[in-house]
Amino acid sequence: MSSWRAFCETVHAMALGLWLGFVVAAGAYAAAVFPTAKKLAPRLPEFEQYTGDHWLIVGGRIAQTVFLIGDIAQFFCALVAVSTFACAVWMFGGGERRPALYVRGLALAIALASVASLLFVVNPKFVSATNAYWAAARAGDNAAAAAHQQVARETHPYATSLMSLAAGSVAVALGACVWSLATSRGRERGA
Repeated sequence: MSSWRAFCETVHAMALGLWLGFVVAAGAYAAAVFPTAKKLAPRLPEFEQYTGDHWLIVGGRIAQTVFLIGDIAQFFCALVAVSTFACAVWMFGGGERRPALYVRGLALAIALASVASLLFVVNPKFVSATNAYWAAARAGDNAAAAAHQQVARETHPYATSLMSLAAGSVAVALGACVWSLATSRGRERGA
């Protein structure tokens, strides 16, 4: 394996690992922050006229920042992972066309489609509805807050499903990457 191909494969594996880490960390964060906020039962002075659950606002405001950071990281990890995969396969030949290479390419394509759908279709609607919910809650307009919150609740399962699909696909791509590299190295040694 050439030094440049090894570099591309190494950066590719690192990008996949970081990508998976950011997706899993964001999901784990949400799984922890919302139950914790609920147990604390906060009341926010800025939202004193709002009669709904203030813990959802607390958890959501913090989670929105965490997910924004995760989304930015996912975007860059996806960009690096796709670029280095393309570089390794097309510029350096990718070695034999092994099943692991096809699995990695398919998993990477699914992960990329999931993240693109999340970032450019689902998240804008979800963030807009959530921000409108918070603005209405701050203004004490409980009916409008409930309506916007409902839109966010209806959108949330799509975001969760796309994040899960991205995580699973990236994990498969990472596994196929490591498998491909390990078996390629063995063939080079004559094993």
